[in-house]
Amino acid sequence: MYCKMSKLVIAIFPVLLLIGCESKTPSTNPSSAEELRLITEEQEKKLLDQAERVEAKEVVTQPIKNDKGIVVGTVSSQTTVVFLKAGGGSRGGRFSVNTSCSSSCSGIPTVLDPSNPNNTCSGQTPIGCEPSGGSCSTCTCPNGCTPSYTTTKTGFGNFGIFIAMDRDNPVIAGYPNRPIRILVPFTAAGTADTLARVLGQKLTEAWGQQVVVENRGGAGGTIGMDAAKRMPPDGYSFVLISNSQAVSHVIYPKLTYDITKDFIPIDLIASSPMIIAAHPRVAAKNIGELLAQAKRGPVKLSYGSCGVGTAHHFAMEMLKFQTQAVIVHIPYRGCGPAVVDTIAGQADLVVASSPSVLPHVRQGELRALAVTNGRRTPSASEIPTIAESGVAALKAFDVDNWYGFMAPLGAPKDIVARFDGEVRRIMAVPEVLQRLAGAGIDARLGGPAELMAALEADIRQFKQVADFANIKPE
Repeated sequence: MYCKMSKLVIAIFPVLLLIGCESKTPSTNPSSAEELRLITEEQEKKLLDQAERVEAKEVVTQPIKNDKGIVVGTVSSQTTVVFLKAGGGSRGGRFSVNTSCSSSCSGIPTVLDPSNPNNTCSGQTPIGCEPSGGSCSTCTCPNGCTPSYTTTKTGFGNFGIFIAMDRDNPVIAGYPNRPIRILVPFTAAGTADTLARVLGQKLTEAWGQQVVVENRGGAGGTIGMDAAKRMPPDGYSFVLISNSQAVSHVIYPKLTYDITKDFIPIDLIASSPMIIAAHPRVAAKNIGELLAQAKRGPVKLSYGSCGVGTAHHFAMEMLKFQTQAVIVHIPYRGCGPAVVDTIAGQADLVVASSPSVLPHVRQGELRALAVTNGRRTPSASEIPTIAESGVAALKAFDVDNWYGFMAPLGAPKDIVARFDGEVRRIMAVPEVLQRLAGAGIDARLGGPAELMAALEADIRQFKQVADFANIKPE
């Protein structure tokens, strides 16, 4: 009798395992009880001689595919079936199955929680672990921790009583298991490149996989963004954007991509303040005095920018648009030459990135009038914002040289969330913040909604400026 019961367990085991795998997709009418039809007599006869055990175990690994059919990871399940007691009845009967859940949290938090000073996942309480559709796959953990759960099915039927335990970890297994690519649509040695390489180094250290930073500069970042659109949506390719992409969206009429539709926004991570500075011969000490001087004439003031269609150019033209000030634009090929010529007296003013301007302000070669973004920069908190100038037309002025990450459309959401969480963790490390501050980069953290809000706001205001100043790409 014992031998026969053992064989019956193995006979029903494939059915139980199949249902354990199917339960990853909850039914439309979830219930904690199911009915399983046993295998037929012919199927049982074929399997009768395959085992003499009371307990049967098997591990199944299933591929996870994105919406384009690309395998991006795996889910591993282990099902254990124990036949506890024989019962009467005929073959081919039915079981009634009840499902219950037990769960825990593991991994490293991707969201900082002040109430969790040790920054650990152990001890976190899973949420939503009521069985749904015969599975506990609805389990989630707070702060980005990893849920692990056991689905226990207790069955009663014609052949006896069984317990089937399905251990399942829904996290993308083994990510990352190959190098990750960060595309920067700008040339090397700039602010975006510096930010990407600092983050890339820390991601490499955290994940043990090389993070490769690839520069694709040219045409205002449009060449790089075209390449980014064609990257595989496999969770191993990301692109670092800035408000220059808002500029390109406005001034380039026929782009091969739509920055607002062809990418998944991930996060807003940093800001590199732009500074308006004056040659010492300019009498103005602040933006209010500068505007008053510009309106008096008859000698026209001039300003140097880092180039036509750059964020720096748009920031100054926005100031002119909102105040109707007359200041002549002198475009340069890069911030460095613009700063050098302003120091030499070839231009009255310069608007450029903080790292290019601030050292010369400290040495007295230039006078800082304001930062263009809506908040003061921690690296030079003594410099006021344009919005603080007291000029009514400028009270909401905010042109920030921000940076954020996007991924190709179709990238797996779980991997995107994991990338976002790791980047946020790195951007909270004091050593990283200090290193970035030395390069004129401040942390500015926000989610996908904040990134899209910044992008869309700049597109709206840059469209007005482009029409006002007739800005066209070179």
